[in-house]
Amino acid sequence: MDISVNLDYFWWLLAALGVTAAVIFPLIFSNRKALQKIGQRFLED
Repeated sequence: MDISVNLDYFWWLLAALGVTAAVIFPLIFSNRKALQKIGQRFLED
């Protein structure tokens, strides 16, 4: 196993996680009220 290849894979994985987080977090914060309503429905059931 070549360490440099593993590092390249690690950085690509890190970049993918960063992009995913950058997309998901704003959606979660903007939809937090909607998520709370959904959560309350599940808790009531």
